[in-house]
Amino acid sequence: MSTGTLAPIVVSVAPGSPAALVGVQAGDEILRVNGDVPRDIIEWQLATDEADVELDVSRGGMDLSVTVEKLPGASLGIEVSSAVFDRVRTCDNHCEFCFIYQLPKGMRRSLYLKDDDYRLSFLYGNFTTLT
Repeated sequence: MSTGTLAPIVVSVAPGSPAALVGVQAGDEILRVNGDVPRDIIEWQLATDEADVELDVSRGGMDLSVTVEKLPGASLGIEVSSAVFDRVRTCDNHCEFCFIYQLPKGMRRSLYLKDDDYRLSFLYGNFTTLT
């Protein structure tokens, strides 16, 4: 996709769920939801809250389109691979007091990520920035 957005990958589909009933499978890539490309799980949740949800799916190089009929607000029954489908936004500031620069060397790599993505705050409550 030219938008820099990666397609969310279906990790699991709940048995008997609306998505399972129309044939969505683990491993499917969700290309579009109701014609739009979701950038993150927040957009995904808003788009899939509708009564009828149209999914454009890629499975093994084949593109499929399925319509999931469900009650408004009901879950599709799909778990996707990540909360962010485009890249995690990082801080490009180089503040002397940044706690990332004060971490000792040799810790796990994820601790050194200068996360500046407000979307993760909405989801996980871990957002702080002075930007």
